Amino acid sequence: MLVPESAFERAKLGSGQLFAVTRPPGAERTRHLVRAAELARAHGFAVAWVGCRADAPAFWPWQAVLAGLGADTSTLDAAPEDVVEALAGTPALIVIDDVDLAGEEAARLTQVVAGSVHRLPVVIVVTSADTAPVLPSPPEQDAARIVERAHTALAEGRITEARDLLDQAARDGDPEAALGLPGMWVNKFRARADRALAIARLREALDGHPPEPLRTRLITRLAAEHAYDRRETEPVLEALGKARATGDPRTLAEALSLAHHALWSPEHTALRLALADELVSVASAARLGLLALSGLCRRTMDLFCLGDPHAERSQAELARRAANHPGLLFFHAAMDVMRTIRAGRFAEAEQKSLHCLRIGLEAGDVDAETFHSTHLFAIRWLQGRGGELVDLAEQVTHPHPAGPGVQLRGGARVAGSRSGTTGSRAVGDASIDDQRTERGSAVQHVDHVHVLRGPRGGGAG
Repeated sequence: MLVPESAFERAKLGSGQLFAVTRPPGAERTRHLVRAAELARAHGFAVAWVGCRADAPAFWPWQAVLAGLGADTSTLDAAPEDVVEALAGTPALIVIDDVDLAGEEAARLTQVVAGSVHRLPVVIVVTSADTAPVLPSPPEQDAARIVERAHTALAEGRITEARDLLDQAARDGDPEAALGLPGMWVNKFRARADRALAIARLREALDGHPPEPLRTRLITRLAAEHAYDRRETEPVLEALGKARATGDPRTLAEALSLAHHALWSPEHTALRLALADELVSVASAARLGLLALSGLCRRTMDLFCLGDPHAERSQAELARRAANHPGLLFFHAAMDVMRTIRAGRFAEAEQKSLHCLRIGLEAGDVDAETFHSTHLFAIRWLQGRGGELVDLAEQVTHPHPAGPGVQLRGGARVAGSRSGTTGSRAVGDASIDDQRTERGSAVQHVDHVHVLRGPRGGGAG
């Protein structure tokens, strides 16, 4: 796609983009431009499509662009640079064909507009037959393009690539990049310094007074991060209410996903199911495919936690729909491991856990090793091999420096207690050096262990 749909969403927020196309004239180029115009109109944008020619008057094609948008063309005679302000009032797609044929005045004016596009509600597409036109690319424009690449990578399941691109854009000061993987994870950074930096970026982006709904998206992410740490439900639910009030489907879908993730403790399981159901509905209606799949994944986990007889059906649907999304297949594999543990097939479960670990590592999921460790603790405890848990705890407590830290105080103890045994004293003491922020990742995964509690005849495994 020549112009991604998200470019129009960003332009609505006052952060436009410019796309330079260096394809020769022909049916293929025209087809892409027509598709861009259709997308623009679907988003309520005006469309001004003008071609350049060598014998055109000065400042052509900007006379035609301004006229097509209902702006005052006399601006070109008085102060051409004021065209930037004239474009600030109307969300628009501006297509300038064959810009390399434009006269000197028009070329200079195009450069001026291109240099300001990041603060305009417009998407500009310029085409040329040979080399790309010489247009400035301010840091804001570069960062916006990096964010677009990150969202494309995330939609295709390349989590690590998306995370790295968003980190790069955040370093360049893009406020949307401060959201990280939008709506997908809370507590994604396990090292304290990295987590502190992520929180600081959110606050810095808010200090820049971003427009709505980006401001609400940032507030919701920050509230969810704090709720995850402090187990405070009110702030994240309040942020969810504000997200509803924006009337923006993406903002609401992200808020539902973040609230679901932040309310990770077992007493919120029924509430999380309601949030997951709404997330699937909202994201599907808005064609936010990845968030819809995320909602289905979360819904499946909640059904298993509740011992619902429809859990297996939901898991089968998740496997079918998430086939091209390794990050979601990782969660499917984790649930399959827990079902196998519950069935008492421990050797098979251990092999499946290794397969799950590989999927998670390839997808770049920060919980891959945490899940694997929790699986092994559950398996060893249920096998009656409690003496091995001390050695296993030692291995987990001193992970490879490149891997995420793991805190097992809650996870392993609950894995044992929910299987009908008493607490695990050795495992309960196996926590990493005061990394209290890690408790959530283990306890969150205990929701998968929760299936051990369900009645064997209840359809949950």
